[in-house]
Amino acid sequence: AGLFENSIIGSPFYLWDYGDGEPYYTHSLMISSSDPAATAAYLTEKLGEDGFITPDDIFNQLFAEMRKGVLITVITVAAVIALMCLCVFFIMRSSFMSRVREVGILRAIGVTKKNLTFRFAVETALLLLLTVVPGYALSSWFIGSMSDAAFISEMFFFPLWIALPLFAVILTVSMVFGVLPALTLLRKTP
Repeated sequence: AGLFENSIIGSPFYLWDYGDGEPYYTHSLMISSSDPAATAAYLTEKLGEDGFITPDDIFNQLFAEMRKGVLITVITVAAVIALMCLCVFFIMRSSFMSRVREVGILRAIGVTKKNLTFRFAVETALLLLLTVVPGYALSSWFIGSMSDAAFISEMFFFPLWIALPLFAVILTVSMVFGVLPALTLLRKTP
């Protein structure tokens, strides 16, 4: 890479070439040195700590931005999963509350807690099959098809190796929160 001879006079921009014939403008001047430590000390003395940027500074800045993006994504996913779990919990709880008398009669005639828990687990699984599975499949397909676009691919990263474990986590947590109201109801005596 080298500085072109015809940089803009009096301008803070420099015209560079990567070596492939494609020039680009930058407001930074690149310095190659056989002794980076001495060069850094000299630049610090002349320009101060903020007067120059090293490749390590650029790497640390990019890494901090990536870590911030991942943290925001994890918090968002956790919030969505928590909201979904609350929805499943209250849907199943309202279903159980309308059938408290039925559950009490079944328990009084000798139906075991295990059988009733299985019955409500099947009901929860059917509810998830009809709501969560189509919604997740549709949204995954939409994000996957949109990630082929140049601008969108910068914002979304949703490969199959992330989609499948996330789907398993969503189903597992939903099943637990769907059966939880039944377990709390069945702790009481008939």
